[in-house]
Amino acid sequence: MKTYTINELHEKDLIIFEAVMGSHAYGTALPTSDTDLRGVFMQPLEDILEHGYVEQVADDTNDIVYYELKRFMSLIRTNNPAVLELLFVPEDCIRTDSPMWRLIAEHSDKFLTKICRYSFAGYAIDQIKKAKGYNKKMNWEESKITRQNVLDFCYILDDEKTISIRNFLRNWNINKFDRDTQQDFGLAKIDHAHDIYVMYKIDRTEKSGIVSDPNTSNDVQLMSIPKYSKMVHI
Repeated sequence: MKTYTINELHEKDLIIFEAVMGSHAYGTALPTSDTDLRGVFMQPLEDILEHGYVEQVADDTNDIVYYELKRFMSLIRTNNPAVLELLFVPEDCIRTDSPMWRLIAEHSDKFLTKICRYSFAGYAIDQIKKAKGYNKKMNWEESKITRQNVLDFCYILDDEKTISIRNFLRNWNINKFDRDTQQDFGLAKIDHAHDIYVMYKIDRTEKSGIVSDPNTSNDVQLMSIPKYSKMVHI
């Protein structure tokens, strides 16, 4: 499975649009505010045929996110709020532009449909629910609030049951008499299976692991399966 880094997108000149988003785009940034970048890139057809399709590329914190053009158009069709705003970015926030992007932007008003009623309202309702949940937590002592990370939402299929990745590692270490952690395993994409991956045993490296950093990562990381790797069986 082909993966890109953000630097590769720039080096291969695949980015057709890039803009500063978030607080810097809306004039609410503080000196400590991060710079959020969003953009669109075009993956070459020969690359897709040889290595597979890449939907998007992002950094570990999702402060920088680039959508492949096909993925971008798919999200636009559903009036996705986070993607739709790219069509209405202030001129002074645009870093990279192209004829292809200008062709899309010229028809930006045609992408606004009645679906917005549900996509934007749904987003607002979700934020209200989160705020209400936060207010409930405010009644607890700070020490009693535990922040969950990506690993808390990872599960392994075990026959007709599922087992959390944390319990799996605990059981694995008991059975194998070693001290493997999530950094000793890798994930690889399974074709036609959304959010389901192959897990395999690896030799630990700086970039290995199910997630790059359990405390800051917003998603799992995928790698290519090295030759002679050991598949995990429960």
